[in-house]
Amino acid sequence: MKLFCPKCGRPIPVEDVNLATALARCRACNNLFNLSGMVSPPPPISPSSERNAPILPVSRRFHMTEFAGTLNIHWRWFNAMYLFLAIFCVAWDSFLIFWYSMAFGDHHAPWIMKVFPIGHVAVGVCLTYATLCGFLNATTLTVSHDALSVRHRPLPWAGNRTLPATSIRQLHCERSGSRSRSGGTVYSYGLYAKALSFNYDFLTQFPAAQQQQLAALS
Repeated sequence: MKLFCPKCGRPIPVEDVNLATALARCRACNNLFNLSGMVSPPPPISPSSERNAPILPVSRRFHMTEFAGTLNIHWRWFNAMYLFLAIFCVAWDSFLIFWYSMAFGDHHAPWIMKVFPIGHVAVGVCLTYATLCGFLNATTLTVSHDALSVRHRPLPWAGNRTLPATSIRQLHCERSGSRSRSGGTVYSYGLYAKALSFNYDFLTQFPAAQQQQLAALS
């Protein structure tokens, strides 16, 4: 179905149509018009089809609250992978501490013994910090009439941002899969936003159990 501006007759692109408010804007003449009467309403949903709709379970990791038109989805980062990373970090950092205690304890130690592990120290610091974030951090996705925000707390982490609702053109979800130890496939879902000032930009990553929460945002 194609829509045309009632004032100038130019076609209306789909991105200039807001079905939630039943309004559309013509780029050619800047005419803002109501779609009521131009688009036939969808057929009513029968009570039987509503009863047959499946109820999707919500993971215990997720906490959802909705109050005064604001939806909050909150989840912790922690999973079993961070236990393995914690053990690895203890072993890695312990080795580096032992190495440097030897290097600086011996005044006759060659300088290469002190300089060589610098790259290993950088890896250890980054990996240890990421593991601490996995144990302590949580993500809160807040959707309101005014804005969409993503917050990672309490430790600082990249990706905290707030997008005004007027700048968001579309929300998009992409699924990615990885192999589990049991040989199956574990899926996660990335949430992307398309705004007026940029193309699709990554917002946050949802664990596999919460694809229904992404559908609720669109």
